Amino acid sequence: MASIRDLKSDVKYLVSEIVSDCSNVIVLHPEKKDDVVSLIEKALDILDSSLDKINKGDKKDKTYFNGIKNEAIAAADDIYNKLRDIVGAK
Repeated sequence: MASIRDLKSDVKYLVSEIVSDCSNVIVLHPEKKDDVVSLIEKALDILDSSLDKINKGDKKDKTYFNGIKNEAIAAADDIYNKLRDIVGAK
């Protein structure tokens, strides 16, 4: 891990990509808007909880910050799997 600032930036970027992809799905499949909006809300929850954890962490504990990064990535994967199921892609 390079720095806490980079980790925050990475989490923000990850969530912005999720929101962007969800927005594209809403445009292409407006009938599935409610399901996709709930995924956007989950992504924003990931952002909030990750930033809270980062701000509360011990600045020298690299394993703690790696855990936050791994949790955010796993949650993003889960959201993308749900988005894929909503769209019906295989």
